Amino acid sequence: NLIQQQLLGLVEPAVSQGGQLVTNLATATLTTLGNLFFIFVISIYLAIEIPVLGERVAGMAQLPGYRRDAERLLREFGRIWSAYLRGQVILGLVIFIVVWLGLALLGVQNALALGLLSGLLEFIPVLGPIIGAGAAIVVAFFQPETIGQLANWQYAGVVLIFMLIVQQIENNFLVPRIVGESLDLHPLIVIIGVFMGSSLAGILGAILAAPVVATLKLVGLYAWRKMF
Repeated sequence: NLIQQQLLGLVEPAVSQGGQLVTNLATATLTTLGNLFFIFVISIYLAIEIPVLGERVAGMAQLPGYRRDAERLLREFGRIWSAYLRGQVILGLVIFIVVWLGLALLGVQNALALGLLSGLLEFIPVLGPIIGAGAAIVVAFFQPETIGQLANWQYAGVVLIFMLIVQQIENNFLVPRIVGESLDLHPLIVIIGVFMGSSLAGILGAILAAPVVATLKLVGLYAWRKMF
């Protein structure tokens, strides 16, 4: 009885901590998915409403010599935000389908969930695809069964190559045609903007960092040219 009590005393805290860890992980996952879904809906709404909002703001710019400037700036604002948000939605759907089907063909477990994660992370510039690829590689590395009886590190390498191919197709083919040159920002500036946006406004700040920086760049160029 004494030994049983001692064993129970050792096991119960571990079980309690494990249950708490699972609960916290599930809560964090649901919260993240909820935020990403909310941002997905808001992105569609903004892409639709920005042109209408631009017309209203242009109507208020009645000062002589500035109405035309305001209309041009608002057209550029609309082009930046509409192209970016609409493009991110399309990219997210395309990447979701490609990653899901590709990982399923490679026999990776939870391919649907990994594809959904990669699609949602497309809303975070530069860093999102890296995180999505990392998650797929980790799952493949710890998967008990692999195709062709490959070693886990070899299987993870195959998944890595697949995700790199997806990212190359995305960067060289999909992004230029879907998003175009709407932002015209250096990747380093985008990364800095993502970190600053996430520190100020969490995941929403990270997602909207790129178009916000592009908008500030547009306003700064206009002010510079207007002054000089």
